[in-house]
Amino acid sequence: MSDELKTLTIGSTTKAVLQFVAGAGITITADNVDPYKKIIAAVVSDLTDYYTKTEVDDLIGAIETGEFRVVSALPATGESNVIYLVPQAAPATGYNEYIWIEADSAYEPIGSTNIDLSGYYTSQDVDNLLADKVDKVTGKGLSANDYTTADKNKLDGIAAGAEVNVQSDWNQSNTAADDFIKNKPGNATTSAAGLMSAADKTKLDGIAARAEENVQSDWNQTNTAADDFIKNKPGNATTTTAGLMSAADKTKVDLLTGARLMWYGTSSTAAGTAAKVVTCPDFALSAGVAIAVKFTYAQTYNGQITMNVNSTGAKQVRDYGQFYDGYSKCAWDANQTMLFVYDGTYWNLLNGAIITGSELDALETALGI
Repeated sequence: MSDELKTLTIGSTTKAVLQFVAGAGITITADNVDPYKKIIAAVVSDLTDYYTKTEVDDLIGAIETGEFRVVSALPATGESNVIYLVPQAAPATGYNEYIWIEADSAYEPIGSTNIDLSGYYTSQDVDNLLADKVDKVTGKGLSANDYTTADKNKLDGIAAGAEVNVQSDWNQSNTAADDFIKNKPGNATTSAAGLMSAADKTKLDGIAARAEENVQSDWNQTNTAADDFIKNKPGNATTTTAGLMSAADKTKVDLLTGARLMWYGTSSTAAGTAAKVVTCPDFALSAGVAIAVKFTYAQTYNGQITMNVNSTGAKQVRDYGQFYDGYSKCAWDANQTMLFVYDGTYWNLLNGAIITGSELDALETALGI
């Protein structure tokens, strides 16, 4: 038998081994085993760069196992070989991952359980894309006009020169720009419709809801549905209810105020002067009014006299309807008070005779003098 020496490289050592001739076997017997045992022993004993099975088992046994631990918050001090999973704040649903670094006595964030799949298609996405694919048709290529009828109809419905729509811009002033608006309305006027100006808006806001043009109220309006009707108008006053003053009541008031029944005045006209002037504040001349006049000086004029009270005009003085035409019929002493009543034309003297002192005191008391 012819044997050939071949080389076998194990690690960094090359050893010579026997290669059996193809088709021929060698039976190892007691006579030929030693030479082969020596070769195999030499090869196996030179495995210095490799671990034995026992060594590998020991190394694996020495490896410290790790664990994942879900916690609501990181403990003050962590443990080695533990990855802490802390829930992320809502609305997130994942966990943030931390490990404890013993040398730094601190946690080190190492990532999260979130997986970003935004760059991947879901199975449903793939199915949708495949559903829209165009199947290959024998004899047709990509350059053939074989798009769908729907696409052809869509294209036919687009006007020549059509462009992508551009939003119009109210403030665009360039008439050549695509977003320019032609024939924009201006502010409304009294003769043309248009936009509401800021001034008109201010005016409108100042008008109350349901407001109408103002209509002057009419006291005489009796139609309760009319705009000029006055609701709850007061009637004439009564002894129990306030209200309007009747004409009759006005006449009475005029007699009591503007034309009081009794007045008091004074006169300092000289004794020999016919035109007697009387001062009486707020006096109003009217028929039926009476006045008591205290004269500073005596009356010595021998003839017809007149009396002008508070510049209401000089009126002749008569005694019971008779004119005083002489000194003997119209005389009074200094500081004497005389009574007169106006009949609408003349002043009528009521006390032609000189009154006594007691009568004068009583009269002055009654007049509040």
